[in-house]
Formats: sequence, structure tokens, C-alpha cells
Amino acid sequence: MDWCGLLRRKLRTLRQLTAGDRTRLAIAFLSLPIIALLLPSLGLKRTQAWLAHCSPHTLHPPTATQQQQAQHLAHLVRRAARYYGCTCLRQALIVWWLLRWQRVACELRLGVRRHESQLLAAHAWVECGAIALGEPDDPHHSYTPFLPHPSDG
Repeated sequence: MDWCGLLRRKLRTLRQLTAGDRTRLAIAFLSLPIIALLLPSLGLKRTQAWLAHCSPHTLHPPTATQQQQAQHLAHLVRRAARYYGCTCLRQALIVWWLLRWQRVACELRLGVRRHESQLLAAHAWVECGAIALGEPDDPHHSYTPFLPHPSDG
């Protein structure tokens, strides 16, 4: 494997990003291992509570522009997560936390579905407004959320 060529391609790709995207990618890249340590030791509820405590408390409904930016943020976090082999829960927590830092109201969603083999599969995602961030399809079609969706009443 040509490591020098691979490194050059990665650096070229990194240089093509905006300064803001490089910063968000670096924050995601550095935060993912921290989440990987927090989740097993604190559990999901306490990890999410700690992240919420460490971010601004006043959140605002997302504008259309903020929803597009949130979708882009989810893409950047997914790029960073590829290097760690992170789960969807870790990725969703980072996206949720970074959006809170931008004072954008969003929801961390967890759902399950049954496979043909009768095994349960779980999935985590972030919803910003009515958009499931970073998802090719609406997860509500495939997964049953643990908690009722806010629009379900």
C-alpha cells in the first residue's frame, strides 16, 4: 500500500474543506473517542445529561438554513466516524451536542426494528425540525422509536 500517496490524497481532501468544516471535522474527530469512553461508564442518559449540561441551555427552532447546515454537519461527523468504526449512537450524540452548541433545537432519537431472523436491530439518529439528519431514508419507516415522536401527540 502506498501510504505516502494515501496521505497526500487525504490532505488534499482536507484542504478542499472550508476552515469552518475543518474545525467541525476536527471537533468531531476528537470528540468521538471521548463519547466512546463516556457511554460505557456513564450510560446513555447520564452521558446525554452531561453533554447537555456542557452546552448552551437556550435552544431555538431551526431555520431552513440551519437544517441544511445540520445535514452537512451530520455528513462531517460520519466522515470522522469512519476512522473509528463508530456506532450510530456515538455519531448521533456528537451531532446532537454540536447542534446544541449552535443553539439549534434538535432531538436524539432511538428506534428498533425486527429483522427477518426475528432479531432486534437498534438505530440512533438526530432530528432537526422534521429532518432525520444523515439518513438516506426516513428512519420512522424502518424503525419504531422508543419514545413517541413529538408530532405523534
